[in-house]
Amino acid sequence: KKISQKQEKLIIYYELKLKGIRKLLGDRLAEILEGYAEKNILIGRYGMKRIIAYAGNDIHQEFIKIAVYQGDENAVSIEKVIRNDKGQIQKFYKKLKKEHEVRACYEAGSCGYIFYRWLNEIGVKCEVIAPSLIPKRVGDRIKTDQRDTRNLGRLYRGQRPNS
Repeated sequence: KKISQKQEKLIIYYELKLKGIRKLLGDRLAEILEGYAEKNILIGRYGMKRIIAYAGNDIHQEFIKIAVYQGDENAVSIEKVIRNDKGQIQKFYKKLKKEHEVRACYEAGSCGYIFYRWLNEIGVKCEVIAPSLIPKRVGDRIKTDQRDTRNLGRLYRGQRPNS
């Protein structure tokens, strides 16, 4: 599996921190860096490092558009359109879950909570976001599936809109 430079730097930092870098940096700076690293890296069972993948989903009756941000990267790492089918959705998220700690969100709408239930069945943490809590720029009236998924994933990774 190939990892990005940012992910590699975060992993190296975390390894150094575990070896006592806190004493060299001083407490306050170490706390700031620790919060930054722990936000996007989890130490799993047996000491394995897992990057968190944040997925924004735009759900329609026929298909689902997904945009995935890995760790602290600014660019979308995975952008995909899949059928709105339990098997297809669970297959995609199981594959993603093998490599990452997955957090998903989607905008509440007319399709109900079935997507939420399907992800919870396979152990993926999912949150439903109220459309009124998603910030919009003044004068921005263009609404596309691609913009929605990217915006949801980015906001969920950074600001965490309340559900």
